Order: sequence, then C-alpha cells, then structure tokens
Amino acid sequence: MARSGMLAARIGGLAVLTATSLTATGVAQASTSSESAGAVAVPRSLNPGHDDYLQAVQSLSPSNAWAVGYYCSASCGKSAEVDRSLILHWNGTAWSRVPSPNAGTQDTLFGVTAVSAGDAWAAGTSFSSAKGFRPLILHWNGKAWSNDSPAVAGVFQVSAIFAESAADAWAVGSRISGPTIATLILHWNGKTWSKVTSPSPSRSRNSLYGVSAVSRTDAWAVGGYCASHCSGPTAPVDHSLILHWNGKSWSKVPSPTITGADLHSVSALSATNAWAAGFGNSANLMLRWNGTRWSKVNFPNQSPAFSITLSSPTDGWAVGFGGFTHWNGTNWSLVPVSTPLDSNLQGVSADGASDAWAVGFYCVSKCGSRSIVWNTETMHWNGKSWSRK
Repeated sequence: MARSGMLAARIGGLAVLTATSLTATGVAQASTSSESAGAVAVPRSLNPGHDDYLQAVQSLSPSNAWAVGYYCSASCGKSAEVDRSLILHWNGTAWSRVPSPNAGTQDTLFGVTAVSAGDAWAAGTSFSSAKGFRPLILHWNGKAWSNDSPAVAGVFQVSAIFAESAADAWAVGSRISGPTIATLILHWNGKTWSKVTSPSPSRSRNSLYGVSAVSRTDAWAVGGYCASHCSGPTAPVDHSLILHWNGKSWSKVPSPTITGADLHSVSALSATNAWAAGFGNSANLMLRWNGTRWSKVNFPNQSPAFSITLSSPTDGWAVGFGGFTHWNGTNWSLVPVSTPLDSNLQGVSADGASDAWAVGFYCVSKCGSRSIVWNTETMHWNGKSWSRK
C-alpha cells in the first residue's frame, strides 16, 4: 500500500479514512527469494532507501515475541508501489524475519496475537483488482505461517486481532456496506472464521481499531464513528466508539468522548478492569472500565496513545508519537526515552513488569519532506529502561 494510504489508515484517524484513498493505491505483487528461504536476520531497512513499517507486537515471554507490519518492495512512493506483509520474531537474542503469505496485490498486517508458542495469529488486509479488499488472516502453527483468511467480501480494513484461547479469537476493522463504511467483526471458533453482526451508529463512517477479550462472554472492541457533518464543506465531527460482547451479541456501550477523538486500542484484564486509549483534536483520551461504566482518566497530553497494554492492575504502558507513558496502579506518567527523529510507535505489548516491547517506524532520511523514508523500530523494556533493539 502506498505511503499516503497506510498513514491515513493508521495515523490520520477516521476523518481521512476513505475507500478512495486506499483503492487508489492498488499495486502489483512481487515475490522475493528471502520470503521462501526461511527466517533471515532483519536489518534496520528491508529495502534500503525505501519504506518499512511495524504496526503491532505481541510478547509471550522474554524469548518469544512477534511483530508485524509491511514493507515496500518496489516502486516505492509511486502509484504502482509494491508492498508485502512483514512478520518478525524475537528469540531472546535477536529479531529475524519469518516468511509470511501474501494473498493479493496489496498485503498489510496491522495486528498480531498469540495463545502459545505454537498458536499465533496475524491480521490485516489484502487487495487485488479481481477480488477487491479482503481480510488477510495468517496463522502460526509453531513451524510456519499459513493463510487462513475467510472469504468475506466488502472488507475495507482489518485493524486488530485478539485470541482469548485456541478456540476463541476476534478480528475487527471496517467494511463497505452500500454508501456506508460500517464496523467489521470476525470470530474464530476453533475451526472457521465468520462475520458477526456488529453495531454501526453512523450512516457515513464507522471503524474499529482495537479488540481485547477476557473470556468467551466478555470482549471489547473500540474505534470511532462520524457523528455529524459527515459530508460537505464543514469538517466532520467524530466520536469514540465502544462495543461489548456478552457471549451472544455485540452492543454499543456509552462512553465519555472528546469531540474528534477516536479510540485506537483496548486492553482488558478482567470483567471489572479494562482500558481504552485514543486521541484527536490535539487531545488524548484514556478511559477505564470498572465493571459498571467507562470514565475518563487523567493522561499526559504530550504523547498520543496509539496502543495500550496492561500486564497487571499496577503495570501498563501506552505508546504513540515517540512517547512512552506508564501506569503504576495509581496514575499515568511520561517516561523519558531517547528515540529516533520522527519516531511513530504503533504497538506495545508486555508479558510482565520487566519485559515489554514497543514497535513502529521512524524517519531514516529526507525527514520533514514529502519523500520521507521510514524504517522499522523496535524498543525493549527490561524493567528499568527502554532501549532500541
């Protein structure tokens, strides 16, 4: 996917997420020998002088973590840009690139989740001129990644995935339904993926960016929707969106909002403790679920929260544009960390108080220009400090 389409989908927010912006980036698929030769060491740039991105990370243990995204393999920055899915694995010592299937002419990954060392999922979107946009859902069986995507037409984007167990997983995003961009929720029952009915409060644009589950009867999905001025010369007004699964159906749950803010991530610890993070209109939005209602929590405004993770009630991280914010059980506070210029952290995951990963991309050259070049970024927390790996 061309740079403008990807950044609009993941950074720009719901207001600039349009079918036209993504469709216009249709590209041709290309294959490389490294994608069939087994895991290879990952350099800072997979295609020197061009773009590669990481969008999400899942940490299982200090010696087992996954990071996913995509990279430009040809015609970078042009209308015929060729992009490929990207999966990296951490073995406790180094990151390596693992071969990943590509199903169309555009293949991008936005989410990753793992139940065990032999059971992981990665999710995103695939595009081809013949089939249009389709889900791209890949499965890891402990030896290789395979394409396990359901045949669901009209998909606009799959943004996140979460597996509560080997027989219970959710993937969320958005789909095209007539003139409306509606919410999309897919469910894995241990055998197949299927589309599940989900609310779309706006007649114009709705999208889900994050998902998390506590059990088969308790799951959350978050995103945003256009509430007013959805077309015409006046700037659209977006509101945050929270949906809940009770084991039978998804329903919209009332939530505080900042006008123009979308929720980008959710992390649920229990039936009475869940968090959702987002931003918009130069303001951050951090919400907490106490089992009865969602309420705002004070959060530093210097670092937008793209992704949030809670490893326990007293330990959590939120990351965004080069910023790290920590939850200690009482409040959120900024943690000073040296990061590269124009650092964009998109995903964070922690398996304990002394092991967490944050991933994204940073400007490697031509910073501040329209032809900026992005490379992957991986940061590790060892319980005392963050360092680039």
